[in-house]
Amino acid sequence: MICFVIFLSVKNIECIIKFRTLISNLEPIGSYAYLRTVTGATKCTFSEEEALVAYASDGRKAEFITGRESLRKVLGQLGFAPQAILPNASGVPILPDGAVGSIAHSRKLCCAIAGHDSDFKALGIDIEGTDRLTAQAAKRVTTADEEVWTGGDRVRASILFSLKESFYKMQFPCWNRLANFDDVSLQVDLTSGTAKIAKISSKFGYNLKSLASQVRFNFSLYNSYVVSICWLRVN
Repeated sequence: MICFVIFLSVKNIECIIKFRTLISNLEPIGSYAYLRTVTGATKCTFSEEEALVAYASDGRKAEFITGRESLRKVLGQLGFAPQAILPNASGVPILPDGAVGSIAHSRKLCCAIAGHDSDFKALGIDIEGTDRLTAQAAKRVTTADEEVWTGGDRVRASILFSLKESFYKMQFPCWNRLANFDDVSLQVDLTSGTAKIAKISSKFGYNLKSLASQVRFNFSLYNSYVVSICWLRVN
């Protein structure tokens, strides 16, 4: 089972309902989804986490707390007891044995995803604003083939940016590969809200390259945001 949580600083109930619909459209089969508004908490649940953000700004601290609570919520739905979620040496959240997942932030939004490692080899999630990417930045995140598809459209470039971020977050905890945006090229289907890997660099190594055809992507747009999920199931 996979669990997905998105915390929103949106008071309008219509927006919340539409975001719930968005999430349900993204979920892989056998998933669980949950949504609520951000509370603006400033106190970490666990002292070990509090030490990590003791000198952070209020905004950064609230973002950190929301992310950790998001992840604990979905982990709880999977049957894991609440515990401190600390980063490893690379900054990746250390999850309980038997779990995989990730966290993402954008502006006032935070989302987290988690699943059992008996079902998923890896999971990644990302959320981005679709009105923030400059033309110069768009060129940095797209390959030549992708640039033809985007045609200078900021929303399309933002979709690619978010999809690639979800892919990098998916692969890093397993393979620890550092790469650039042009090291993977995606083929995007706007109608179905899916994507697949068209080309992948040798930087990702043979093991991941051999699994590229099995990597799955879902994404959806709402207002000025795009949310993307990337996953690789256990064979």
